[in-house]
Amino acid sequence: MYDHVAPTIFCAGCGRANPLLRTSDGLPVCVECAPRVGSVRDTAGPPPGHRTPGSAPTVFVECTRCRGDGRTVGMWCPAASAEHVTVDDVHRGSGVDWRRQRCGTLRCTGAAGLPFTGELSTAEAGCWGRLAAEAGELWAAMCAWMTADGRTPAADEAVRVDIDGFRDRYCGSWDSFDDFAYRMARRYNLFDGASDWARWRDAFRTDYLVIPADSGGYHVISRD
Repeated sequence: MYDHVAPTIFCAGCGRANPLLRTSDGLPVCVECAPRVGSVRDTAGPPPGHRTPGSAPTVFVECTRCRGDGRTVGMWCPAASAEHVTVDDVHRGSGVDWRRQRCGTLRCTGAAGLPFTGELSTAEAGCWGRLAAEAGELWAAMCAWMTADGRTPAADEAVRVDIDGFRDRYCGSWDSFDDFAYRMARRYNLFDGASDWARWRDAFRTDYLVIPADSGGYHVISRD
């Protein structure tokens, strides 16, 4: 069973300080390493993820029948693999006879590395996982783009995201928009030097989304 651990402990998988969980063998692990270690059994609930949107997404696949009976029986796994998790996988080692209890429905009740925190089906989780894999190193920027202006994507939205369109509009990560504007002005001779730079920069900025990046700096994305 996974429990909260003391702040001086280090993750057995990656060495990160202050992991949130323990395995059934007593090893401390963080949420990122948990999918490689095993399942969460009969805990008070899915542990909170410390991964920011943009990390390779993982989900907590839970038995809804057990949840309705007051038990949390589930496992963390990569989102892309959620569709392949079976009822037997989830209950293995839990002490619950899922056939006798007539368990059958699985639901993703926790997530990390996705641009939203709500529940979703295993099929929806699979779509998000495949989208993240296809986006690759642009996944963090895509998450920032999908949540710009306080927007929260729907659980079934992954199938409608236009990756190629995003790639065409993404202008990179910059320390500031000033840096990006100055580079574009010089490269394409956009600023004549006689105008007020701040006014020109602010007008230029209206053509772009400028979103803070979790790693520092800003994602710059063309609106067109």
